Amino acid sequence: MTADPEIPEPFEVEFDITVVGGEQGRRLAALQADAILDVLTWFHHHAQPSGRPPTAEAAGSSQPAADGGA
Repeated sequence: MTADPEIPEPFEVEFDITVVGGEQGRRLAALQADAILDVLTWFHHHAQPSGRPPTAEAAGSSQPAADGGA
């Protein structure tokens, strides 16, 4: 069976879970919310007409920074 060239490979995602409380936790939550908003905004602006996320090749160098741009 041959892979369909129209269907991009799925994204590979890695993540760490950190539990932080108090003021430091509130600052971290705000930073994470900003980073998530940046990524969702980027996906919205780079969406393919089919509604699929862009492929890595189509995304080029305009991908959001992994560190949230900080």
